[in-house]
Amino acid sequence: MLGSVDNLAGVAFHYGYDADGSKTVIAIPINEALSLWSDIPGRVYLDASTGAEISRADAQAAAQRYRDAHPNRIWFHFFGADVFSEISGLPFFNSIEVEQAVNILDLTPQLLLVVWNESLPSGRTTGELGTIYDASNPCPPCGVHD
Repeated sequence: MLGSVDNLAGVAFHYGYDADGSKTVIAIPINEALSLWSDIPGRVYLDASTGAEISRADAQAAAQRYRDAHPNRIWFHFFGADVFSEISGLPFFNSIEVEQAVNILDLTPQLLLVVWNESLPSGRTTGELGTIYDASNPCPPCGVHD
């Protein structure tokens, strides 16, 4: 997904409602134009809830259903490319879990990217269990636009 756009600026994780009305999160790679929905040939949109690739039209429709239901809320979180460079450098990186959370300082919605160290044996260990990333920009407002 990250390689599906040139000059990666980061990834937007947009809340959405799928066609059945279930809440989902859509991962959208963002290039230097900082646009969610510009037509970029080959850009990959992922349903972060299932890991499946979805079409641009389905991603837009799910995002719009969420926006319509929550016009005054945060619609997506943007993580910069540096976060993904760091994640890809983790020796135990295999996958990323996207978890919704609440910032305890101001009670605003937050999104966490969790990379578990699945190579650890079960039981007690001195190894790193995983790494959590929470350095996102909630949008709107932010530099990423429609």
